[in-house]
Amino acid sequence: VAALTLSLVLFLDAVKLQLDSLGSRWVVPALVLGPGTAIIIGLGAVGLAMIMGFSWTMAFLGGAVLASTDPVVLREIIRDHRIPRSVRRILKIEAGANYIVVLPVVLVLIAVATRQAGDLQGWGIFMAKLLLLGPAIGFAVGGAGSWLMNQIDRRMNIRSEHQAFYGVGLVLAAYAAATAAGGDGFLAAFAAGLAVVLLNQSLCDCFLEYGEVTSEMAMLLAFVLFGIVLSGMVGSVALVPALGLAALVIFVIRPGV
Repeated sequence: VAALTLSLVLFLDAVKLQLDSLGSRWVVPALVLGPGTAIIIGLGAVGLAMIMGFSWTMAFLGGAVLASTDPVVLREIIRDHRIPRSVRRILKIEAGANYIVVLPVVLVLIAVATRQAGDLQGWGIFMAKLLLLGPAIGFAVGGAGSWLMNQIDRRMNIRSEHQAFYGVGLVLAAYAAATAAGGDGFLAAFAAGLAVVLLNQSLCDCFLEYGEVTSEMAMLLAFVLFGIVLSGMVGSVALVPALGLAALVIFVIRPGV
């Protein structure tokens, strides 16, 4: 459920990126996604190491996880016209592209923690599969799949509900193809959505609406399942330090950066 949810969210975030509207206003989003995210990861790691006693590898992994901004949570804020449009645009870009910045960091730290890559050559192969192979496969699937859908729709006038399912099929195809080839399926899903934007292809509005609702339902189910799992671990966690860390991240680190 979590893998399907994240793949769909990444694809939709990429499809909805409005790169053309940025113009010369790319500096602030770049600062938020680059140095801003790095500072949040670093401060979160210090908190996890000092308060929870994590090793530095696990602390930075936790900091990277906590640095992610959920676009679904921000949806109502982005739609609130009382907030200046420039602020809402930055938040929308940050929420949409944050995953793609944080996710490689998380995957690399997981590889470090589990010693997946091994020697220097192994790290080279691992990074090539992570940053090149998966995104390349996803970009090809997204570009070719959206082009094919448009061509068929012009000739046969495919019903909108079928086009909505076809969009989900693109997400699954990109994820599955990249994973089967040894790449990362999540980065492939994002690259598939990015291909739709960069190659000037389009997916019907029905898919965007259907995908939004489906991703929110899947995310809700994922949160419920995570809650069930975590409920059995409450007794094994130092609750007071954990709540202190949560307060630090929510009220100090994230707003401060």
